[in-house]
Amino acid sequence: MISLLVGFLYGATLLFGIVPDIGSHVSWEGHLFGAIAGGVAARGLAKASKSDDSEMVES
Repeated sequence: MISLLVGFLYGATLLFGIVPDIGSHVSWEGHLFGAIAGGVAARGLAKASKSDDSEMVES
């Protein structure tokens, strides 16, 4: 039970750390496009890593 509470609080802290405050000078669009760019980069790197692994197995 304690682990669920800790996990919930930790997850909520991460979520509220990503979402900008109402009065902050950082726009939500910057966070949105940063998240999209991070997802695109992660997908591209995962595909590149997967193709590198398959080349190693074939040799």
